[in-house]
Amino acid sequence: MSRSEPILARATRAGERRRAPGMAFDIDHYTGVAGRLDISDLELRAAFATQPLDSDAQRCRHYMHDIESHTLCYLRDLLVTKAHADPDITTFLTLWNYEEHWHGEALTWS
Repeated sequence: MSRSEPILARATRAGERRRAPGMAFDIDHYTGVAGRLDISDLELRAAFATQPLDSDAQRCRHYMHDIESHTLCYLRDLLVTKAHADPDITTFLTLWNYEEHWHGEALTWS
């Protein structure tokens, strides 16, 4: 295996469970803290009714909404690779997608 080969390609070979050195990630902790973004304490509609975003900021918000809301496309593409066989990877991707969905929803306030 070549070190110049991308990490994802090296990490997703059948039967291998490699992690890059120094890249520890506690999936159990993430499972416990991941969740829906709570913006219930923000009055976004009222705030931006009196001080609307300019057109450049609106364009940026729309772009950010699209990126956050289309995470499902990235998840779909990743789950057809050999990475789907690693339960830590699929757990992370599932929670990541769930959180990103709510980030996209948070950007729909106007």
